[in-house]
Formats: sequence, structure tokens, C-alpha cells
Amino acid sequence: MSLFSFRLNEEFVAGYKGKKAPFGYTDAAGNSVGEITFLRTYSRLKDDGTKETWSDVCERVINGMYSIQKDHCKSQRLPWNDSKAQASAKEAFDRLFNLKWTPPGRGLWVMGTPIVTRNETQLHYKTAHLFQQWR
Repeated sequence: MSLFSFRLNEEFVAGYKGKKAPFGYTDAAGNSVGEITFLRTYSRLKDDGTKETWSDVCERVINGMYSIQKDHCKSQRLPWNDSKAQASAKEAFDRLFNLKWTPPGRGLWVMGTPIVTRNETQLHYKTAHLFQQWR
């Protein structure tokens, strides 16, 4: 069984595979604090033993996010339009890739993984914990 009920068009995603992620400032040696932080914190280990690239993470996050939305719509008998979802997901992917928006760090780390499909509370835990502290 596939983890995703929604998938971005592969040709669209392929256009980002060779692009350099806009992680910002690099020092004289070419090191980027943003990229180092990303690789250390949010890039997951793939089945082949390599770390995810930024485009891999963007694809995983968007596919996971739209799969949750699609599954919810289908289970609640709400309308779902695949072509509109593809267009919207492509825009979300592009904006995420170019760091125009990002989900919370926990969302970058777990969205699109079995952790979320087993227990969506992983995404909500920090918020709930903060609300409990404010009481």
C-alpha cells in the first residue's frame, strides 16, 4: 500500500532535482549555515542510505500534506478536484523550495512519513504542550 494518495507530477518535481536550494549566506569556504542545519535536522535517511536533498523534502512534505487533505475530503464525502490540487500543490512546492513559506520544523521532519499516518498528533504535540503551559 502506498503512503501517499496524492503525488505531485514527476516531471514537475524532476525540474527541481538539479536546482540549488536558496539556503542563504555562504562563508568563504562555501558552507551555508542554513544548509548544514537542514541536513542535520530535517533531512531524513533514505532507503539507499543517503540523506534527502531539499527537493526530496519538499516533495515528501507536499505529497504528505495533500494526501491528508485528499483522504479527509474523500472520507467526509467532500469535493476533491485532482487538477486543482495538482496546480495548488505545484505552487506550494515552488514556494516551499524557494523558502517563501515553510511548515513548522516538526512538519518538515515528519510530514509524508508513516509517523503521520499512524499518529497525526506528532504534528500537534508542541502546540498542545504550549497551550497546557499557558493555563
